[in-house]
Amino acid sequence: MDSLRKLLNMNKNIASAYLEAMAEDGKTTSDALAILNEHLGTQHKWNRIWEWANGSRPIPDDVLRVMLPHALPWIVKQESGRRIINSELSAKIARWFK
Repeated sequence: MDSLRKLLNMNKNIASAYLEAMAEDGKTTSDALAILNEHLGTQHKWNRIWEWANGSRPIPDDVLRVMLPHALPWIVKQESGRRIINSELSAKIARWFK
């Protein structure tokens, strides 16, 4: 995870991208946090996701495994300026982090 973290200039970029990707799917920050907590069996509060997003706190690896399948396609789409990630590729990315 550390090399991936460095490659993507992580923490705040991944957390922010996760929130943006969820927003594009019509989900609020509270929804995004609920999804994380449900997958991880945690009880993170809303301020934690903002600490990750602003870079003041590192994102734990288990949280990254939930965020990345949502965040990476969004990042690629933003960087490319067009939607090049389809649902099949998104599913493959998601399987990498299981």
